[in-house]
Amino acid sequence: MKVDALELEAARKWICENLAHEGVGTLYERYMVVELLDRLRAKYGFKSVCEYGCEITKGYDNLPVLGKCDVSRDMAEAKRYAKEWQAPKRPAFTDKPGTYDFVWSFALAHMRPGIVKEMVAHSNRYVLVCVPNYWNPGTFIHWFYHRFSQAACTHAERGSARLRTVAGVTRLVRQAGLRILEQGYVDLPLIPDIGFSLEEAKREFGLAPKDKPISSATKSYAEWLKTFERLWFVEKNPWLPGSIKSVAAHHIYVFAEKG
Repeated sequence: MKVDALELEAARKWICENLAHEGVGTLYERYMVVELLDRLRAKYGFKSVCEYGCEITKGYDNLPVLGKCDVSRDMAEAKRYAKEWQAPKRPAFTDKPGTYDFVWSFALAHMRPGIVKEMVAHSNRYVLVCVPNYWNPGTFIHWFYHRFSQAACTHAERGSARLRTVAGVTRLVRQAGLRILEQGYVDLPLIPDIGFSLEEAKREFGLAPKDKPISSATKSYAEWLKTFERLWFVEKNPWLPGSIKSVAAHHIYVFAEKG
């Protein structure tokens, strides 16, 4: 489905102005993931994209490649997400994915390892897998939160701990018959990846009403950029050793091709 381009900055601006209710951590995550997708598109030149089986992102991370590629969203709840889509430009929504140059998933392979082979079946060349980083300090905060709140975990920070490590996810990708082109980290703000919002914690511990509506921070795009500039020291610093990034990163990514 061909659509007009939403350039990278326009995509970031729309995300910050319309998804502020997700919180600063998720906004920053989206800000950096859309940059990763746009960089990969520019470097490897894929023309068709499918975000496969991804309930977490709701499709908005595809905004910078819309118009530059044919983009499809495949997921179990495709019809609901299509109905709730807010952005002015939209991907195709399908429960019958075809074959694409580039198939990717976000924060899912550690919960559904078999999805990588499904992605390979729908890709004619490239596959990208992103998983939460187990070694981020927020992992342990997240564990304590659920241990003491007794709230069921519906966050992405569940599933196989092994597959949330570089060794685990790269092995999973290789076992699917793929050749790794890039492995790295994305979403490295100077805050831990706790996986839950403070508003959620207040509700679970009885410090706020359960039915209290989620507030949305009212900031301009310029104000959000100033916030991100205070957070991206690790992400934007090429001189920092990998050992620091391996702990600071919220997500690990592996970009591979069919051999």
